[in-house]
Amino acid sequence: MHYLAPALEADGASVWRTVSDGGEYFGTPAKNRLVFVPSDRHLNTFDAEWDDFLQSSMTGHHISAVITFNDSCRRSKAAHRVAAKLGIPRFVLEEGYLRPWWVTFDHEGVNGNSLLPKDPDFYLSQQPVDVPHETFEQSFRFLVRDIIIHYSACAAMSPVLPYDPRYYGDSIWTQAKGYVREYVWRKFHDETPILRSLQNLHRTGRRVFIALMQKPGDAQLRHHSKYQANNPYLEEVIGSFARHAAKDDVLVVKQHPLDYGIERSEALFDRLVAEHGLTGRACYVRKLTIESVLEVAAGLVTINSTGGIAALQSSVPTISLGKAIYDMPRLTFQDGIDQFWTQSTPPDARVVDAFLGYLKSRTQVNGGYYSHRQLTLLTGRLTEKMLKGAIAPHAAAGSRLSEPVDQLTPIAAPSLAVS
Repeated sequence: MHYLAPALEADGASVWRTVSDGGEYFGTPAKNRLVFVPSDRHLNTFDAEWDDFLQSSMTGHHISAVITFNDSCRRSKAAHRVAAKLGIPRFVLEEGYLRPWWVTFDHEGVNGNSLLPKDPDFYLSQQPVDVPHETFEQSFRFLVRDIIIHYSACAAMSPVLPYDPRYYGDSIWTQAKGYVREYVWRKFHDETPILRSLQNLHRTGRRVFIALMQKPGDAQLRHHSKYQANNPYLEEVIGSFARHAAKDDVLVVKQHPLDYGIERSEALFDRLVAEHGLTGRACYVRKLTIESVLEVAAGLVTINSTGGIAALQSSVPTISLGKAIYDMPRLTFQDGIDQFWTQSTPPDARVVDAFLGYLKSRTQVNGGYYSHRQLTLLTGRLTEKMLKGAIAPHAAAGSRLSEPVDQLTPIAAPSLAVS
């Protein structure tokens, strides 16, 4: 908000951000804060009071647009629910579909809640738009720094603004311990020999399939899939591979880069491999990049990972077992996991290009959240998109608002951002 609010205000918008914990308080300029303090320090009445607070804030400040970061956490879902009831347009910021140089900004929903159609002909019918972008330094240290600052502020201000350390799933302390263990493991383990073995298998004609795991507790698991956690997905994929893949095929299960070990999926993998007689035909990797494994992939299985988009870009046959924006005919395999191992085909290159081009021009903004350079780049382009950009065709066709679509654009002052 220290970047976005001044930029929007310079263009005539009034901006407020709801603040309910110390991290949000510290990260929001004083004049933009709408501070919510629940009556019960144990947060038992939070949800009902939060809805009332949102409604009074939106009506009292004559809000004309609501912007949330993600649309699946409780506070964000409530903001969308209240805004919809009041007929206020809603927008969502999220990590980019086309990482690392982009963030997502879309109408009403993202990921499994997106209004993006699942019809390849829709994308083929759109006028191609060239969207140049700038690159910037990528480092996990930016993310780690921001997380430390945010939760330190949450803890420091908890006597005044109580917060729920389990709001995002496992407590921040559980996640922190897991990430320390994972960092130490990665520091002292090298998976290059595994990659060389996979490359040798690929050169000799063996087919290597990749199964991507999600971050534990992620919305793609809890809200946009039937699994709720990684391990039921892992059981289904390994069982199907054992029963239906060719006997010389190989399966690589790739851990999510932000997995902190809470689900003990590697131990389950070892047990499943032994039970299904897959020793020597399956391996579990924790460090290898998506780019390196795609070079040897004959197919990729995912729930709803951005790695699925990377696979489509690399012409790798792909199946989504969750609610992915790219899960549609001519992009992903549509006939189920059991048939995938023997019947999958590469995506239609024309549809891939049309789909990615549409995403870039209509739902992606060049920039990032985790450094001065990323935020400066994002702020300029996001401000322009918010205040001057026309509503995207997919949102015009699928809007869940009762008002005419032309009232959705541009975002007029004032506006409200809800974290």
